[in-house]
Amino acid sequence: MRSASTAGGGVPPVTGSAWAPFGHRLFAAMWGAQFVSNVGGWMQTVAAQWLMLTLTGSAAYVALVQTAASLPIVLFAVAAGTIGDLVDRRRFLLVTQAMMLLAATALGVLAIAGLVSPWLLLALIFAVGTGQALTSPTWQTLQPELVAPAERSQAISLGAVNQNLARAVGPAIGGLVLAATSAGTVFLINAATFLAVLAVIAWWRSTPPAHALPREHAGEAIRAGGRYVAASPALRVILLRAGLFIFFASSIWALLPLTARSQLHLGSGGYGLLLACVGVGAVAGAAILPPLRARLTPGSQLTAGSLGLACVALVLGYIHVTAVVAVALAGGGLAWILALSTLNSLYQLSLPQWVKARGMSFYLVFFQGGNAVGSAVMGIAAEHAGLSPTLLAAAAGLALGPLAGLRYRFRPIRRKNSCPLMTGRSRA
Repeated sequence: MRSASTAGGGVPPVTGSAWAPFGHRLFAAMWGAQFVSNVGGWMQTVAAQWLMLTLTGSAAYVALVQTAASLPIVLFAVAAGTIGDLVDRRRFLLVTQAMMLLAATALGVLAIAGLVSPWLLLALIFAVGTGQALTSPTWQTLQPELVAPAERSQAISLGAVNQNLARAVGPAIGGLVLAATSAGTVFLINAATFLAVLAVIAWWRSTPPAHALPREHAGEAIRAGGRYVAASPALRVILLRAGLFIFFASSIWALLPLTARSQLHLGSGGYGLLLACVGVGAVAGAAILPPLRARLTPGSQLTAGSLGLACVALVLGYIHVTAVVAVALAGGGLAWILALSTLNSLYQLSLPQWVKARGMSFYLVFFQGGNAVGSAVMGIAAEHAGLSPTLLAAAAGLALGPLAGLRYRFRPIRRKNSCPLMTGRSRA
């Protein structure tokens, strides 16, 4: 693992093939295991949202499924990122993945037994999300370290491809399995996918990074990470723009089950296929990211993603033709990955190695916190004001959000050479 200093925090030019990181055996193995797990995660999302819709028929409760999955990031990511910077990452990831396996298994067993109530469903989704919250800061900073420095920008894009390719496959499989069997079966399949990740982590032999600074205690490490982020104007702008974006964008995914059932009159299989359209669009978007980055500034990329998702929200709210909605969601997948890749890349590039995982945890708190709060607020709004007006409000927020860039512009970050730094981006 190499480190270097950089004069700025802007996104460097992308060189080489987008698939170059797959030439590294360990990266390819971890990417594949993560894909299997992500497919299971999307299957669980479909089953959990549809089960909640069946149990309650409530827009607020359905949106709370997304809140329950995202809230653990807000509560635990900072501590998890600090731990990831201080302990053996291999052992830590083995523990957190085992936690997710146990929680997903409990969800499946209880669902098959018919013992799941709305609040128990939310609690178990929260438990799985807690394991994800503990894993994410370390995992997101790990994979790019497995490739050459010149390939790290491709590695972060491939991380986004992984999530969205899984989104193209997992929801469709989950919807079909749900229609043919039960939500409990889907939950148990998701539990089994964690075995793939555990196997690869057990095979990996990590090398502890060299620390130029004395090892910190956990409390001081958290405070040091917070001070670093708070003192950086570049990082503060990214966090503000990320939180503003996701607050409104979250409504699209939180309310999509309601759109599928009440406006398009689809079943669980149809809902899964709609989510798959998002993944297809995202994968296509990942393929065109390099030329877009070469031609557009980061601010323009985020603006394009926000406006694209605003159009999707309008289509979901007011056009009730399944084919049109499917095409719009594919475009939304492209816009989604464009926005997320821009925000992730800018933020992670600005973090030095000594604070990488805990610094990333603050980003996850803002992003997933906005997701959790936005989903809950928009779900309650849809419950009282109706689905179409709520999506109209979300579209307005997404369309006007880029105006924040007039005052809060993305800026380069200049670092001192007193600490070991990395120029590589980390996986989204």
